[in-house]
Amino acid sequence: MHAGKSWKRCGILLIHAAVIISNGVSSGQEKSLLVEPRASQKWAILIGVNDYINVKNLKFCGNDITALQKQFLAAGFRKDHLTLMHDSAAEKRYHPYKSNIESELDLLLGELDASGTKLKQRGLVEQGDMIVIAFSGHGIHPTGGKQSYFCPTDAVVDRPASMVSLEKLYKQLELCPANIKLLVVDACRNDPRLNGQKGMKATDETKDFANTLENPPAGILVLSSCAPGQVSWEDEQIQHGVFMKYLLQGMQGAADTEEGNRNQKVSLLELYKYAYNNTKTYVYRTKRKIQTPSLRGNITGDFEFGTLTFPRPDLLIAPFVKEEAQARQAAWARHLKTDVAITNSIGMKMTLIPPGEFMMGSSEDEGPFGVSPQHHVRLTKPYYLAETEVTQKQWLSIMGTTPWKNQTVRGKKAFKEGDNYAATNVSWNDTQIFLKKLSLKEGVTYRLPTEAEWEYACRAGTETKYYFGDNLNRSNEYAFFGPILHATADHAQIDLIHMVAQKKPNNFGLYDMHGGVEEWCVDWYNINYYKKLAGKTSTNPTGPISSTYKIRRGGSSFTGADSGASSSRFYWEPENRWLTLGFRVLQVID
Repeated sequence: MHAGKSWKRCGILLIHAAVIISNGVSSGQEKSLLVEPRASQKWAILIGVNDYINVKNLKFCGNDITALQKQFLAAGFRKDHLTLMHDSAAEKRYHPYKSNIESELDLLLGELDASGTKLKQRGLVEQGDMIVIAFSGHGIHPTGGKQSYFCPTDAVVDRPASMVSLEKLYKQLELCPANIKLLVVDACRNDPRLNGQKGMKATDETKDFANTLENPPAGILVLSSCAPGQVSWEDEQIQHGVFMKYLLQGMQGAADTEEGNRNQKVSLLELYKYAYNNTKTYVYRTKRKIQTPSLRGNITGDFEFGTLTFPRPDLLIAPFVKEEAQARQAAWARHLKTDVAITNSIGMKMTLIPPGEFMMGSSEDEGPFGVSPQHHVRLTKPYYLAETEVTQKQWLSIMGTTPWKNQTVRGKKAFKEGDNYAATNVSWNDTQIFLKKLSLKEGVTYRLPTEAEWEYACRAGTETKYYFGDNLNRSNEYAFFGPILHATADHAQIDLIHMVAQKKPNNFGLYDMHGGVEEWCVDWYNINYYKKLAGKTSTNPTGPISSTYKIRRGGSSFTGADSGASSSRFYWEPENRWLTLGFRVLQVID
C-alpha cells in the first residue's frame, strides 16, 4: 500500500563536467584495434519516482523524466544508450528500487571496490563520452548523519542503507573516464516522512541535503533549482516541477533563442539563464514565493548538449483550440528553424500556419455560391500568411499607386486613407503584379492563398459559422460588419473601410478574416466544384483548372455579416476592381 501524497518538492540539477585529455601511445609496428580513434558516445540513466512505499508520494516526477528522455533523444542521444526507470516501466528491472538503480549505475559508471575509493570494475562509459544521470524524487540528509541520499521507491528515511548515497555517486562520477558528466537531480526539500511536517517549508534535513549540492567536489558543476532554505515547486497546471518545466523548454530550443546566440545549439550557460529567469518569475507570480536556481562549481568554458533536431510535427486535426494551435505553430517553427512570426522589409507581419486537416465548406449551405457539401481537406505544407490584409502603405511602397483614391458612394468619399488602412479597389490581376514585385524584392515567393488555405487559416480549428461562434453576439470584438444595405451615403462614408488589426485575432493570430474588406484567393471558381469532392479527402486542393471567375473570401463592411462566414465564397472576373476588395499574401516555405 502506497503512502499518502505530498507532491510539492524541491529540484536540483547538477551538472558535472570534467575534461580529460590523453593521447594513446603504442609500441611496435603492429596496428591494434584497441588504440583506434573512437567516436564519443552519449549515455543517460533517467530515474523518476512518484509512488513510494514508506515515504510521501510525489506527483509529476514521471512526467519530468519521460519528457527529459525525449529531449535527450532530440539532442542526439541514441535510444539504446538511454535507460528510463520509473514506476510504470514495463520491465521490473527498470522499476526505481534501490537495487535496480545501483545496478544500472554500476553498469554505466563502474562498480566501486570495498574501500569506496577505487573502481573494481569499469563501466560502459569511456573517455570522450558524455554521461547523464537524472533523478526526480525525494532527497534527504538524515539528522546526525554524514551523507545525503536519494530516495528510491523502497526508501525508509531512517535507514540510510535503504537509500542511494549521493557521496557514492559523486565518487563513481569522479572515477568515470567520461569527459562530460551530468547529474540531474530534482529532489524534494519538504519533509518526506509520512508523519512529517505538511507545510511547504524546508527542514534541517532537506537544507543539509541542499548544502551538499551547493558544495560539490572539484571538477563538478551544480545547477540547483533553488537555494538552501527555499522550496522548489511542482505545479498542477503545468504538470511538472516548475524548474524542470523550464529546463525542458530550454532544451527544446528556447534557451538558445531567448538567452543564447541562436546557433541551433543549447549550452549549459544558456540553459541556466533561461531556467533561472523563468522559474523565478513563474513561482513569484503564481505562488508569491521565491525560488532562485543557482550555478555552483568550476569549469573552463561552456559546453553544448548537441545540435537541436526537431522531428516533423504531426498534422493539426480540427477541431482544435488556441493552445493547441499555438503549440503546433511553435513546434513547426522549431522544426523549420525559423520563427512563428516574421516581418519583411516593407513591414508586412507574417504568421506561421501549421499544416492540418479540416472540413471545408458548409453542411447548411451558408451562401448561394456553392459552399456545400462539406468535404475533408488535408493540407500537408506549412506556410506563412499575412496577419492582415495588405495595407495602403505596403501597396504604395511596391506599386507606387493609390487605387483607392477618389472612390465615391452616392457622390461622397467612400474611404478613409492612411498607412494602416487596407489597400482596396485592386483587381486579381493587380495583385499578381504586386506579388511578383514583392517576391523579387524579398527573394522569397509570395502568392495569394488557395481557397482551402484561406478557409483553414480563417477557421483556425473552429467548426462554427465564424471563428468566434455561430452567432453575432461577439462579432463586434472580432469583425467589422456593416449592414447588408446602406441606406445613406453618410453611412458608407463612415463605415466602409477601417484600419487593420483593430479587432481580436483568431487562434492563429490572424486579424480581420471576417469582414473589413473581401480578399482575393488564387483559385478559379466553379459552382459545382465542391460537389466533385464530396466523400473524398482532397489533399492540397488548388481549385478548378480554369473558369471565368476568381474566388473572393471573408466578406466586407459593405456586404454584411452573412457574406463573411468562414465558408462563404463569392467570385468575380479577375480584371474587376471594387471599393471593398483587397487581398492578403501568403509566403511559401521552401
